[in-house]
Amino acid sequence: MAMMLQACTLATPSVVSLASSFKGLSLKSTTSVSFSAIQVKPAASRKLVVQPVAAAGYKLKSHKASAKRFGVTGSGKITRRCAGRAHLLRKKSTKRKNRLAGKTEVKHCDWQNVIGALPYLKTKKQ
Repeated sequence: MAMMLQACTLATPSVVSLASSFKGLSLKSTTSVSFSAIQVKPAASRKLVVQPVAAAGYKLKSHKASAKRFGVTGSGKITRRCAGRAHLLRKKSTKRKNRLAGKTEVKHCDWQNVIGALPYLKTKKQ
């Protein structure tokens, strides 16, 4: 490293004058520089807030197939239809078919997928 620095100083005399202006760091020094360890504290749990982002003057498009399948309750929760009531109903009991006829809430782990497809859905951000 010292040879590289000497080659640099020989090639450009302005580097020598610039190096002499720094009092704390000498380019001719061969001593190693030590740094103290930086401790990074883990960030507190943050809630992710997703908002529609588009260039000025443009609206984001909603995925129309998703718009027909998902809805929002008055409290801001996303709802969907229950799966398993489209076909093969002969072997299912009446109680089970009635239970599957209703709507159910979308789990929070799937909210980002639904909000990505429907950016203007009036949900309660969590």
